[in-house]
Amino acid sequence: MKFPFVRVDVIKKIEMDGHKRDGVESRVGKRLIVNGESGRVMYQGEIDGQKGIWYGVQWDNPSRGKHSGEVNGKSYFTCS
Repeated sequence: MKFPFVRVDVIKKIEMDGHKRDGVESRVGKRLIVNGESGRVMYQGEIDGQKGIWYGVQWDNPSRGKHSGEVNGKSYFTCS
């Protein structure tokens, strides 16, 4: 299953609003492209039971991820 979250430390470079940046510089609400897939950062932070800092992403492609922003019954973000 594809996941609506992307772990920050596994992304070496991402493109955000047309500029390549280190992953840690992301901000909620910014657009990004990861491995050719584009979306908007809806959440940045820890996820219960997972290591590291994660981005919750609302992907432009509706078949990419489940788009609920929920992990193990806990909601981290919602998509419009």
